[in-house]
Amino acid sequence: MMMRYFAILAVVMASCAWAEEAPSGMDTVSSGDKLHLSYVPHVQSRLFGMPGSTARIQVKLKNKGFEGGFFKIEVISSNADFRGDYPPVVEVGGRSESTIDIAQLIVPDVAEGTVIKMTVRATRRSEVNKQDATYGEDIVEVILRFTVGKEPGDEEKPKVSSEYGSGCTVSANNTEECDQQKWHMKFNVKDTGSGLSSVSVRRPISTESLKYPMDYSHNNFEIGTKDNVRVSSEVSCCITSVSLRAVDLTGEEYNSDFMEGAGAGSISAMAFGTLTLIALAISRFDFGA
Repeated sequence: MMMRYFAILAVVMASCAWAEEAPSGMDTVSSGDKLHLSYVPHVQSRLFGMPGSTARIQVKLKNKGFEGGFFKIEVISSNADFRGDYPPVVEVGGRSESTIDIAQLIVPDVAEGTVIKMTVRATRRSEVNKQDATYGEDIVEVILRFTVGKEPGDEEKPKVSSEYGSGCTVSANNTEECDQQKWHMKFNVKDTGSGLSSVSVRRPISTESLKYPMDYSHNNFEIGTKDNVRVSSEVSCCITSVSLRAVDLTGEEYNSDFMEGAGAGSISAMAFGTLTLIALAISRFDFGA
């Protein structure tokens, strides 16, 4: 009986570990990244257009590092006739940003509903040998989904579900110890209307909260995706809440606050679920089921 109990425990804990697994690797965007490329939505930068019309797309290259640099810009399109004009090199100072304008995009004469994928890539120039202007020190990219046709009349906000992970066993008021622990939350974000444009996790707007760490990451999704986007956050126990903001391509916005969910001295919802499954399994075997 004990061997069967441990086998069940192993399966349950393995499932729990899989569910807790955070996005990682080259396809991940993190709040701690030094470089970040993002789509800039406004009335003259849209990811929709009728055949034969002229489109324009803007992306923002943000440099969170202290050192500035020169970046080679590449635009790779799934349709060779849809590339436009853009600067081959941009300079971005330390802790600064620059807008990259991709102009004169002629929408090809293809069926409405056709999706054209555009990869925008920025590569930092190596500072070791400036005369050769070699690149490859740091690379960041974003994929945009341009849809041929009219912009949809989307009035629905992105859908968000949340899941609490490990919680805090110390109060945020205990400023001497609260920063020694972290609490975790995961979100699933999806927009099936116009497609997802951006997602971010933010701390409360207070000077005090800036003293403590709050990090989040998500898969480097294609701008305009209608697939599920998974977001993971790790927050100091000195911060009692975070807000998740998700915006779709038509500007519909989801914005909601989430409190530290497990509470001081309690266990997380996932841990509770795991223990419940184990208890049910033990009870079943004890009664000879």
